[in-house]
Amino acid sequence: MWRTSGTLLAMVLTALPSASVPGREQHDASVLSACRPAATASADPVVRRGFWYAIGDRPTVEEVDAAASRYGVVVLNPWETWALDRIKQRDPSVVVLVYKDLSSTRSYHTGPLPPTGVAHAEADPSWFAVDEAGERIEWDPYPGHWQMAVWDPAYQQRWVDDVVAEVRTAGWDGVLADNDLATLGWYDSALLAGTGSPAETDARLRDGLDALVVRAGQALQAEGRLLVPNVSDARLTDGRWASHAAYGGAMEENFAHWGTDPYDGFLWDWGPTGWVTQTEQLASPGLTVSVTRAAAGDDRTLRYAYASVLVRGDGQDYWSPSTTPAGDYTRPESLPEMDLPLGEPTAGAVRLSSGAWTRTYASGWAAVNPTQATVTLTPPKGAVDRSGQRVTSVTLPPTSGTVLRVDCRR
Repeated sequence: MWRTSGTLLAMVLTALPSASVPGREQHDASVLSACRPAATASADPVVRRGFWYAIGDRPTVEEVDAAASRYGVVVLNPWETWALDRIKQRDPSVVVLVYKDLSSTRSYHTGPLPPTGVAHAEADPSWFAVDEAGERIEWDPYPGHWQMAVWDPAYQQRWVDDVVAEVRTAGWDGVLADNDLATLGWYDSALLAGTGSPAETDARLRDGLDALVVRAGQALQAEGRLLVPNVSDARLTDGRWASHAAYGGAMEENFAHWGTDPYDGFLWDWGPTGWVTQTEQLASPGLTVSVTRAAAGDDRTLRYAYASVLVRGDGQDYWSPSTTPAGDYTRPESLPEMDLPLGEPTAGAVRLSSGAWTRTYASGWAAVNPTQATVTLTPPKGAVDRSGQRVTSVTLPPTSGTVLRVDCRR
């Protein structure tokens, strides 16, 4: 059976040179760049920037075989070890993570290899969080999910021991640790016993998860594996993303847009906690995996998010659109622009005086408008859209983006 290389963690935590180039003010004319020779541009490989969060259904053999060529990061349920082995046989460079929940145990799962760190049947009664009435807390949107006392050192150690042993045995590259919560309010209105307000309840949760992430991250790091927590609302708390991403990376499940309304829910450049703050997370050490939700067919919202990744990322960023109901993830998804062979970035992000941002690639160009005004930009010479049509001017409405191929022969 395949086993992970001990050098994986060091490779992931090493930032690419382009990551250190900050965004800077510049006039539109300065984004015009010389085309590369056609022979060189045509040889550019497709760089995989896709992320497959394959936890909503059992993946098919066809989906798994396609994953090795389309996605740079794949997350699987713990029992899908056959898919782990099949992907690694086709391309060992794909990072394959096992799904584990930090904050809950699940009474509906009675088989081996639970989707949680601690199996429900094996959890000590003292490890269940309780409310002011002494009752266990079941998450309202998800029956059978029980909030755990993530601040309890004994729970933390059992989580770490069980997960590390499972990762070592199966050969996972690391762990996607879900529900690194900032608030209990998304799942339940209860107050934890011993707290007097929602703020105190949430502080206890965050403090406990801070400690659990460090304990789990250090243990996995010692094995040469990654810890990638799904950090909720990290942009609202200074330093939380960076500290929780320190052991291999982190996940953002509401990147650039939340909900499925094509006219609302956009993150834009409103200042602190806005688009700039969130996209700065992309340049943190380690992997950044992100998901953007949108209605089916709403490519405009998805292009805004994908262009944001291309403009502000550091080369270790993997993104997925999600057009199924919240938390569904029953099928792999993509966006046509993800298949454009852009090559690697040739410079850092440029912030224009209009508030738009652009970035040039070896054979491509990305632009994003995170403002509340329409902007018009001039792409590099040779720019073509995904259908191959020449583009000499781009008008971007508020919170929109574009990704173009640059073909010197046009």
